[in-house]
Amino acid sequence: MNKDFSGFRNERGTMRRLINIERELRYMKEVMSSLMDKQDRLRTKNTELKLRLVECEKVSAINQGLKEIQEIKKTK
Repeated sequence: MNKDFSGFRNERGTMRRLINIERELRYMKEVMSSLMDKQDRLRTKNTELKLRLVECEKVSAINQGLKEIQEIKKTK
């Protein structure tokens, strides 16, 4: 009696590949989730920095105006 078990070996290899692919997919989902969270944090920080830049530009314009006023006072 010669029994052919080669098909079972092939199925076992296929199952291993499927398990590995599932692990990779879970890992990639975690990575994507982490990247999306980081992207959200960076967008928030970027918005905060843009608002801060606008405030700094306003202060700079005020300071420039004050310097011009001081120069005018000095020349009088």
